Amino acid sequence: SRMKNRYTTLDVVAAVHDLKQYIGMRVNNVYDVNSKTYLIKLQKPDKKAVIMFESGLHILSTGHAWEKSQFPSSFSMKLRKHIKNRRLECVDQVGVDRVVDLAFACDEARVHVIVELYDRGNILLTDHDYTILNILRPRTDKDTDVKFAVRNRYPVENARTETSLPSDDQLTEAVAAAAANVQARRLLSPMVPVGAALIEHSLVANSHPKDINMNTLGVTVEERVRKLRSVIDECSKVYQRIHESPCQGFITFKTEQSLSGDTVESFIDYHPFHFAQCSDDTTKKFDSFSEAVDEFLSKMTTQKADQRALNIEKEAMKKLENVKKDQEERVVELDKSQEKLKRIADIIIHNKEVVERAREVVLSALAHQLSWDRIGDMCREAARQGDLVASKIVQLKLDTNHIIMRLTDPYLEGIDDEEGEEVENEPVDVPIDLALNAFQNSKKLFEAKKAAGKKKEKTIQSSIKALKNAEAKAKATLETVRVCKDLAKTRKPMWFEKFLWFVSRDGLIVVAGRDAQQNELLVKKYLRTDDVYVHADVRGAASVVIRNVPGGGEIPPKTLTEAAQMAVCYSNAWDAKVVASAWWVNKSQVSRTAPTGEYLTPGSFMIRGKKNFMPASQLIMGLGILFKLDEESVERRREERRRKEEERGTGETEKKEKQPEEEEMEGEEVEVEESEGEGEEENGDEKKDGEEGDEDFPDVQVPLSSLSVGGKTGEEEYSIINVGPAQRSGLSQKEMAERREREKIEKEKMEKERKDKEKEAKASKPRTKREKHKMEKIKQKYGDQDEEERELRMMALGSRGKKVEEKKEEPKREETKEEKVERPQRPPREEKEKKIEEEDDDEEKEENSDEANLLETLTGDPTPEDTLLYAVVSVAPYQVLSDYKYKVKLIPGTGKRGKAAKSAIDLFMRSKKGTPREESLLKALVGDEASARNIPGKVKVSAPNLHAK
Repeated sequence: SRMKNRYTTLDVVAAVHDLKQYIGMRVNNVYDVNSKTYLIKLQKPDKKAVIMFESGLHILSTGHAWEKSQFPSSFSMKLRKHIKNRRLECVDQVGVDRVVDLAFACDEARVHVIVELYDRGNILLTDHDYTILNILRPRTDKDTDVKFAVRNRYPVENARTETSLPSDDQLTEAVAAAAANVQARRLLSPMVPVGAALIEHSLVANSHPKDINMNTLGVTVEERVRKLRSVIDECSKVYQRIHESPCQGFITFKTEQSLSGDTVESFIDYHPFHFAQCSDDTTKKFDSFSEAVDEFLSKMTTQKADQRALNIEKEAMKKLENVKKDQEERVVELDKSQEKLKRIADIIIHNKEVVERAREVVLSALAHQLSWDRIGDMCREAARQGDLVASKIVQLKLDTNHIIMRLTDPYLEGIDDEEGEEVENEPVDVPIDLALNAFQNSKKLFEAKKAAGKKKEKTIQSSIKALKNAEAKAKATLETVRVCKDLAKTRKPMWFEKFLWFVSRDGLIVVAGRDAQQNELLVKKYLRTDDVYVHADVRGAASVVIRNVPGGGEIPPKTLTEAAQMAVCYSNAWDAKVVASAWWVNKSQVSRTAPTGEYLTPGSFMIRGKKNFMPASQLIMGLGILFKLDEESVERRREERRRKEEERGTGETEKKEKQPEEEEMEGEEVEVEESEGEGEEENGDEKKDGEEGDEDFPDVQVPLSSLSVGGKTGEEEYSIINVGPAQRSGLSQKEMAERREREKIEKEKMEKERKDKEKEAKASKPRTKREKHKMEKIKQKYGDQDEEERELRMMALGSRGKKVEEKKEEPKREETKEEKVERPQRPPREEKEKKIEEEDDDEEKEENSDEANLLETLTGDPTPEDTLLYAVVSVAPYQVLSDYKYKVKLIPGTGKRGKAAKSAIDLFMRSKKGTPREESLLKALVGDEASARNIPGKVKVSAPNLHAK
């Protein structure tokens, strides 16, 4: 039986009753689990609750921690805008349909969230007058031609207002038209819209089997109608009971035993009532209906995985049984063949005179050159006349020089067995080779029997081997299933596994975004004070963050090189096979604050100051296996490291004690020289800074990529990079272009107003003596210069003039209170994006955990003494994997990622250099989609003995 996946009308009634208890609570936030499932978080001073609803399926209050989307969808943002901080005032079922209306706030400020739980479902946001403000699935009703779209009215008045039950005439007509073998529940289902479970309950409550047909229900139509009427009355009574008061929840389930002895539990259905057809042994009881549904949905994924594992076990054992059965059948067939050959050989010897006479007759006819048909006619004629030999010949196969004789064993005639019954002596068709006499034919059959005996022995030996192989394969399958089940229950994904990641040789976590959304998320939420941001000016390059140890100082050069290689490899450079360079900056240089007069689009960040460019990175990655250690193994490894460090320290101390005083003096001189050198470098740096500050010869800024835009604010360099989604709002390209045009016009208008105000302020301000003197000198020097000549002079000055102008204007730029009020407003969409961090107060914060302790539990080189919990695939620059036990090299190629990961894991398992536990954990990775998803793109795998068998 399949798992239930959607509400019945009865379930909707029970769910609405459960949700009424939250009336009066305010909306804290709205989240989306996926495109059809949403969470509304409610709270009041002493209570919290979460309402979950999925379009077309269910609505309930949940206590389970559901995984939310990394970024709220546009539909979630719209819901937040209209219902956040508002009070839940009403929860109602719309008529008797499977539609729930959640009303927030009062009077004209009221908004409704309408959840449709029938057919494909829908979620709508409406105002107080049910005018649609937002809709998940715009559509047109086929029957009524009502269009469900924004700005149209939602037709709440079209809902059915009461559950219609069939009248006596309607019921009599339906029973009379029904065939005798039609089940009663099928007949009632369209007429009594309360769900199949309640109809079955009512049948059982009236002492009928739930699958009773009309013929068994009664002889006459009147009797059938009378019994069905009492069934309908029971349905109505239970429905009314659930409608009037909150009820408990019930889950029906089944249990199966796995081969390892574990009990596998599978949920089947959930109900708001303990139905009569449900046994107490297979029913779980809950305090509320929502609690039962929450438990059902939260366990659905794990139970499906358990069921799949159980099916794999059954399939493996079925294959093993089939192999056993096939081998047994082969041996039995060979035994029967031997017995048959022996019996035929014995019969030939016991009927040698008849056999020899038949041979002579046929050979004589052939010697007289009679045709085959003529010889056949002669045999049949002689048999009709009662000839004994001719009557035994049943078929002539002269094309193969054989005849078929039907013989019995004369020695068995009249003999009884041990129980006193006559021994079976059925006639047997015996093939006789005309070229051989009776003894030779018998000998030939005995040799065939002997060959069959030898074949049987070989078959038994091969059967033993085949059974061993099948058992080993079944055992390996069961072990893999067991490991996968254990890992699914015990393994908690590490926080960085949702990103592209690796652990550097210096023991730091390096993470990168898989897509535009993750690139933005990394910079906004995972880039901490001491971390470093790495990027490449290549289209499609990932945002890479090196997670520094808190207070760990500068990032080691090796890790910077590895992170730069990662940034380049996870870009279009991989498929294009083009070597490129990456750059890095500190966290303090990455900003969401726009330069003066500009704003950053969603997904864009500003890099201030100098970019530190790295050497060109090679397009070489590797795939290796990291193993998770248990606490005891981690502690043992710590002790070993501590002991080695102490031994190393003791050795260095002894060595220093033996050094002569002259060497110590030389060492002191060297230190002095080094410190002097450092001082010179500092002086040199000061000189360089002075040179850079020279305004007479400004540097020419060459843009490194068309993907980044940049400029200078005062003397500070900056560039804007866009790593986020190109189109977060879900708008069309045309709408996006229109919005950009509007924003550009608005910005120009604001800038013009600002300049006009500055001019007015300057004009109204009285000039100082210095300013008056300066203006007189300008008039004398440029008094005869026209506008055209002035423009030509400015063009000749070029960037120098621009630089001087910027330098003059910027320091004087001080905003008054009035200016701050009239500055260009940030576009509404960007304001929403900026508020996401504040609104998503329940987002996971695993990045604040102790990463050093986490990394200690991961090793690429396990020892036999280690206790391993699970294995995880790590894709990293190849040099990172130098100490890994299992690794292959990845370079740009034409192979698919899944096939590459499979061939790598197959190689690791064939290598036979690990413990049985390592092999079982490697097997658990086979078929795991996560094994291949971090590989950059089309790839070629390189490793010794990769294709060896």
